[in-house]
Amino acid sequence: MDELTVLLGYFASEMVLAIGGIAILVINFTSPNVKGRYLGYLAACTVGVSAFIMPWQGWFVFEAQLVRSTLRPFFSFCLSPDMYATYFKFAIAIGMLITILASLDYVEARLNGVSAELYALLCFATLSMSFMVSAVELITLFLAIELTSIASYALASLDTSNPRSVEAGIKYFLTGAAATAVSLYGMSLIYAFSGTTNLREILNMQTEVGAQFPHLILVSLIMVMASLGFKGALVPFHAWAPDTYEGAPTPVTTFLAAASKVAAVGLIARFMIYGFSESLELWRPVISTISALTMTVGNLFAIPQRNIKRMLAYSSIAHAGYMLIGLAAVSQAEIDFMMGKGLLERTDVAMTGFLLYALGYAFATGGAFTVVLAVSHLLGTEEIPEYDGLSQRMPHLAWALTIFFLSLIGIPPFVGFFTKAFVFAGAIYSGLGWLSIVGVLNSVVSGYYYLNVVRHMFLLPPKAQSVERTAPSTDAALLIALLGTVVVGLLPNPFLQWIRDALNGVILMLR
Repeated sequence: MDELTVLLGYFASEMVLAIGGIAILVINFTSPNVKGRYLGYLAACTVGVSAFIMPWQGWFVFEAQLVRSTLRPFFSFCLSPDMYATYFKFAIAIGMLITILASLDYVEARLNGVSAELYALLCFATLSMSFMVSAVELITLFLAIELTSIASYALASLDTSNPRSVEAGIKYFLTGAAATAVSLYGMSLIYAFSGTTNLREILNMQTEVGAQFPHLILVSLIMVMASLGFKGALVPFHAWAPDTYEGAPTPVTTFLAAASKVAAVGLIARFMIYGFSESLELWRPVISTISALTMTVGNLFAIPQRNIKRMLAYSSIAHAGYMLIGLAAVSQAEIDFMMGKGLLERTDVAMTGFLLYALGYAFATGGAFTVVLAVSHLLGTEEIPEYDGLSQRMPHLAWALTIFFLSLIGIPPFVGFFTKAFVFAGAIYSGLGWLSIVGVLNSVVSGYYYLNVVRHMFLLPPKAQSVERTAPSTDAALLIALLGTVVVGLLPNPFLQWIRDALNGVILMLR
């Protein structure tokens, strides 16, 4: 197979996203009378086709290892063609597909004047996040983060008729600009002591540099975490999230919570393990501390919230902390496996749990926000007390939201139970039992505010007796989210095997 075919095959999903985003803008420019809903259908088809293509890109990953001359330096220096990237691209695309399908009615009713811009930006954001989780070079990584950030800033402030949306965009932009400046300085320190921007080459120098400048490595990593932690809304870089989630249009909040979060944690894991696995014991305490603080702050601040978007904002912060347990607990055997050496034992489950958590989180959070979008559109409210008696007015939404919340708590047989079981077990096997205890206690705390919403929906009388019906696109988004939440929980083995394939040889695969 020639090199051009391999290149086009591996980046087929990205090309679909780019063409789809451009097509939406061109159609809107040449035919301004086209309904925004049709542009939404085009965006959903674009992301759906992209998601369908992604699992098949594993074959091109294998072919990419065989190519010579032109593509080999490109792949090994800028964007890694590995199954790890493909896995996270799929999780991102699933979150984005649920977002777009759930948003069609809401956008048509409230954002019809900017529907083309919204759907095009969502396609471009998916594209840039795909590059985020593939990047193995600091400049490429920075450009991918900034492309995603620019799209996110614009999306957050897209509803110019709503002062809260504009305020959310401004806060998001100012906080992001500060985080970017700090992380760039950290990247410059990494370049100063390594002489390269390629993560693979930085990893090769870890032993020598770590012995001479261990504190410099730690300081530079903490500074880079300012940008990575900002994208993932990790404590102490989380302050923007609640205001932005509440003020932004609900479709944008869904995108930030379901897709952007998954991309951020995927990038953090690649950056830490791919570039700095030789300094594991140096940064493990930092990631462990951030994980514990993120879980605790997210859950405690979610308890008093009366706005469901704001509550889910703090909830998403907490879940980023849960996912980081898997990264903090990564074992040397898992790192060797990711380098293509050795096999995983029964106790090497931290990174497996990390990847499974990302996919399960995308399904459950995307589904929860689908319900929030539907209720916001049909009832015109985002306040938790207004969910009283929802089981009588829209029973399928109430039951779906209950399933998503049970999964997020970690109740079997849903996917959230297995994801938490894996990351907690990985922490125990890695000697981080205290972090597992913090995670379990936080899961118990989260049950309070999740089940409080369930109480409002099932145990309190409705404030109106009318029965509302949801659109087919909303039902399709709910179906995708429910299938992922239930099926991955009941039949996890195929997904676990996919995860093992994604981890095997991800580091230095193009030696």
